[in-house]
Formats: sequence, structure tokens, C-alpha cells
Amino acid sequence: MQARKGGINREHFSHQPRLVDDEHYCPASFQRSIFWMARRILSESREISLPSYDLTFDEPHYGLRQSSTLVDEQRLKYDSIIFPYFLSNLAYDVALLNVGEYTLAVTLVFGGIDTPGAFVYQEQALAHVVIEMRPIELLFDNHKTGFRLLMESLLLSSLEGKRWTYYPTQEALAESFKAKFEAAVQAFAKQENERTRRLN
Repeated sequence: MQARKGGINREHFSHQPRLVDDEHYCPASFQRSIFWMARRILSESREISLPSYDLTFDEPHYGLRQSSTLVDEQRLKYDSIIFPYFLSNLAYDVALLNVGEYTLAVTLVFGGIDTPGAFVYQEQALAHVVIEMRPIELLFDNHKTGFRLLMESLLLSSLEGKRWTYYPTQEALAESFKAKFEAAVQAFAKQENERTRRLN
């Protein structure tokens, strides 16, 4: 690292020129190297493997349980991709994939980041997948080269570390379960009232 900006500035750092290519990661900033290479790989591809998204609502007190597979495991094709600069920071990176009928937000993280629910972009709730990049660090403990191939496998083919946090149709499922729950509560209250009336 070298302090740079005119004279001396200890708070502004940039990379010294060093060996950084498809076969090596930058030792000065491992996570940024991962994010930059991920952007390149996702930009040059048009398909990504994603896991299924199974959602379950459970209310054991009333014996209610509702499960649904919102998204099947698939090889998703996307038409284009952008990386809005204002959505990313040092801790995570965000890609927006245009898959035709909807936009998918993909957040790349290195753990410790709270990424619940929908990804809100321009006041719209987007389908959201989080990809945990921590496993790539373990791979690099034993593989000091082949940077590009490892990244391609992790991002495009593997399901490891990938999870859905939101898909638009889950709101309808939530409303359906809410209606069943409210009906169950009313039925229970009615039964209790009947029981109390008989006892009196």
C-alpha cells in the first residue's frame, strides 16, 4: 500500500502496481479482488446456477403449516447485468440481473452482513439472492493459482453459499397463510365461547 494524494495523506490508500491477473488474486486487498473478478465473470456470462427457494409458514399452536417451492433449482439465464455503484461498498457488492420478466438482485457478501427479505431498488421490491463468498477463502488456502476458474465455478455452477431471501410471489403465500391463521383464531375463539357458555 502507498499513501498517495499530492503530499502525505495517511487516510487515502491505493494499490501499488503488482502482479494481478486471472491466475492470481491481489494480496493487498483479497475481498476487493474477489468482488472485481466476480463482476467480470458475471458480466461475461449469461447464465448462473441457483438453488430452489422453499418457504414454510408454521403456527403449531393452531396446527397450521403451509409450505411451497417458490423457485425450482435452475440454471437461470439473464439478458443483461448492471452494478449500480451506489448500491455497493467495501463489505458487499450488488449486481442487478435482467432475466426478462423480472429483475434479480444478487448480493455478494463475506459474512456478517444482514441481508433479509426483498432488495428494494427504485422503490421496487426485487427478487433477491445472496451469495456468501467466504468459501472462496478456504479454496485459496490450497490453491494459489487458477483464480479465474475457481471463481467461475463458485459463481456460475456451484450452489454452495447461495440462498434466496425474497421472491415476489411469496407475498401471496404470506397473505394466504395469514387468512388461514385468522380463520383458525376465530374458530378457536368461537369454540371457547361455546365451551364457556355450556359451563355456565
